[in-house]
Amino acid sequence: MKIGIDFDNTIAKYDELFIEIALCENLPLKGWHGRGKADLREHLCKQGRETEWMKLQGLVYGKYMHRAKMMPGVAKFVLSCKARNYPICIVSHKTEYGHFDREKVSLRAEALKWMVGNRFFDVDGFDINRDHVFFADSREEKVAIITSLECEWFIDDLPAVFESGEFPAKTKKILFGQPVNLEPGSDVVVANSWAGILEKVLGPIEENDIKEWSRYILREPIGKCRELSGGGNSRVYKIESVNGCCYALKRYPEVAFNGRVRLETEYKSIQAL
Repeated sequence: MKIGIDFDNTIAKYDELFIEIALCENLPLKGWHGRGKADLREHLCKQGRETEWMKLQGLVYGKYMHRAKMMPGVAKFVLSCKARNYPICIVSHKTEYGHFDREKVSLRAEALKWMVGNRFFDVDGFDINRDHVFFADSREEKVAIITSLECEWFIDDLPAVFESGEFPAKTKKILFGQPVNLEPGSDVVVANSWAGILEKVLGPIEENDIKEWSRYILREPIGKCRELSGGGNSRVYKIESVNGCCYALKRYPEVAFNGRVRLETEYKSIQAL
């Protein structure tokens, strides 16, 4: 099963970065109380500052791309696909250069550097084939690439991609993000977290998934994995590496938009104890 994924705002997360760079560039944010990229764009465009918004996009996707974060849950999804030998293709509507960028920083080159830095192409990382990353100059070209790949699923954060009359009928659609008003009878599946996408596309978490996640984190081969009893909201596993080391792995339910930072909370609690 081949799975296609969009890049910007689907794999790479920019909400905090857009705000940081907007402040660095002294953009007018007085009176703005939004939370992320979409709110910031609306705020600037309402003030007639579309040009400044486009300049900001060029900076974030180019010069400051290395500071972008990975969307929560992406790593686990891709690693679970790896455990099942499902190839991943990344298809991005991304021009070579940003608007009004005097430095001419290649947006595509910076995106690839970011993927390299996040172990997308490493055999011991996500092990995605570099030739399975595609950039398109237009939305029409992006849809044409998706069609040629014959993906069983495609995951994107923009409804317009799926609404294209040229989008392949055989490719199942997942819209990543908050629910939107879709056309009646739409076959688009909406998922607001990568945990939900994993369950929809791959089904229940299996032992091999836990082993693959553990291998990725520890950077060593895993021998045994056993779920331990107890735990209300989380699951705890005993992980044994082939080198004879034992570890505890704790898996939390993933809720991308509730604002809770579970790992930080747990870390501070352990420090207190």
